[in-house]
Amino acid sequence: MCSPMVVSMWAIFDAFSELQGISQHQEPIDLELIRMGAYTAAEMNPQLFAPAVKMPVLMFQVLEDAWTRNPEDGQKTFDLLGSEDKELFWIENTTRRLKDGYNYFGRHPEKILAFFDRYMK
Repeated sequence: MCSPMVVSMWAIFDAFSELQGISQHQEPIDLELIRMGAYTAAEMNPQLFAPAVKMPVLMFQVLEDAWTRNPEDGQKTFDLLGSEDKELFWIENTTRRLKDGYNYFGRHPEKILAFFDRYMK
C-alpha cells in the first residue's frame, strides 16, 4: 500500500476551525455531522483501523500541512500501523497538501517507483 493515509478528521477540523477563528464550535460541528447522518470527527479516524493494516506501507504526509495537525497526527497513524514493513516519508518545505503533497511523486517519482518495483513484481 502506498498512501498518504487518510488524515484524522479531528485534526482537520481542529486546524480549519483555528484558521477560521471558530475553534470553540467543535461540539456543534460534531452535532451537525450526526444530524446529517455522518460520524463525529473523533470517529472518522484512521488510527482506529491502522493496527489491522498488515501489508507493506509507504505512507507519505506533508510535514507542515496547514490543514491538519502534522507531524503529530501522521506520526501517530504510522506508529499504529500493524505492518512490520512500513516507511513514513515526510514531504517538507511546504504547507500545501493538495498542490505540493498529492503532486509530489509526479515530480519526484523515484521513491514510489522503487516501492512499486519491490512489491509489485
